[in-house]
Amino acid sequence: MAQELRSTKAKKTPPELCFDTITYIDCSAWESRRVMQRKIAEELKLDPEIMAMFDKQDEEDDFKDLYHDSRDTVSELTHSQFRSLLHEEAADIAARQSWMQSIDQTMVIECCLYELFLQYSFHSATELDWVSHAPNYWMCDGIIKGDGTRKISDTLHQEIRWELGDSFLGSSMFEKLMEDLKAPFLVINDDVSFFEKRPFRWICVTSKNLPIQEDTKAILERASSVFVALEKSDNPQGLPNGLLTHCSNLSVLVLYYCAFNFISPPFLQCRGLRFLGLDHCTHDNTSEGENYTNWVCLQSLWVLDLRYTEWGDI
Repeated sequence: MAQELRSTKAKKTPPELCFDTITYIDCSAWESRRVMQRKIAEELKLDPEIMAMFDKQDEEDDFKDLYHDSRDTVSELTHSQFRSLLHEEAADIAARQSWMQSIDQTMVIECCLYELFLQYSFHSATELDWVSHAPNYWMCDGIIKGDGTRKISDTLHQEIRWELGDSFLGSSMFEKLMEDLKAPFLVINDDVSFFEKRPFRWICVTSKNLPIQEDTKAILERASSVFVALEKSDNPQGLPNGLLTHCSNLSVLVLYYCAFNFISPPFLQCRGLRFLGLDHCTHDNTSEGENYTNWVCLQSLWVLDLRYTEWGDI
């Protein structure tokens, strides 16, 4: 197979069917996963800083007297290293599309981060393909705007692919990214005991017991996208009182297995709402609310997605 792949260019195979780099590794003389990882890194000619990580980890394992055949791969990235990789990936995406050369790379990076945030928070909590709405989220949230918005969104949706798992990012790496003061997203779940009390642009709530306190205002007041996924149940849990009270900047809202008053929904004051998604939501008649005949928030919507939600009042 390796010989066949290497000979494709000699056969005048179309460029789009050829590989730029082909690395063949014989694992018959198996040493360890780390040795294999180092071999790949050497073949790819990675930066000296990356290669030094192997030496450092080997020294630590030598000190621990760890057998060579049990030494695992190296999966740790610093915030700066991850950012550098993200910038390189954004540049590669733009380079593959000649008409995107003038596109601001910051926008591409934010689209990558937004989809990463979705994959590792809301998607993993619901196990449903709400991520397929990514182009609409990017536009409704205001990440992509101006001329050619739809074309840019559709192109990036085809280009951006996060392969998540323990071997690549893993939950610990994602949590470290949230600790970065530059991280625009926050995931509030039952495993998180503390998080920075500062404004976040994108927030996902999966906690079963979310207290709404005064300091929560600072977290939600600048949120442009909020995803809430409560526990699956025949009787969905009521949406925490006051959760959306301070979300004056909200553009994207998706509620999953939430109960709220359908006559007076909690997002009525979100006058800039562009994307509204309701999945398995039910009417909660225990909360009182004013009967609105004219819902201003719906007039600004670009996308309305109702799934398993019988809401005749709308």
